Amino acid sequence: MVNLPGATSVALDLTPITKGAPEILFSLPVGVNVTTALSVTNAPASGVLAAFVLVVHGNSGSAITWPSNFLWPQGIVPSLSGVAGKLDTFVGYTLNGGATFYTFVAGQNQ
Repeated sequence: MVNLPGATSVALDLTPITKGAPEILFSLPVGVNVTTALSVTNAPASGVLAAFVLVVHGNSGSAITWPSNFLWPQGIVPSLSGVAGKLDTFVGYTLNGGATFYTFVAGQNQ
């Protein structure tokens, strides 16, 4: 598990996948009325599956700006539930070196 710092700009570093880990669990706290811009770094080469789970520890008025290469079911980009003390969980994977991440909501307001 990778504990990320709560910040306005956060990178999901996939380096452990390139070293043989099958997936990464990221834990991200977000502050009250803070919008966090996500990016992804160090995706493995095309043809190598890279999967991650992102658990966002919500807060009132919090939001995420998702990378443009994240594709969501039906093209609907999710918002955070925005409830203090609740978790929103997202899953993503790529097979093309990070050019596209297929992402979906695994649970919200939990």
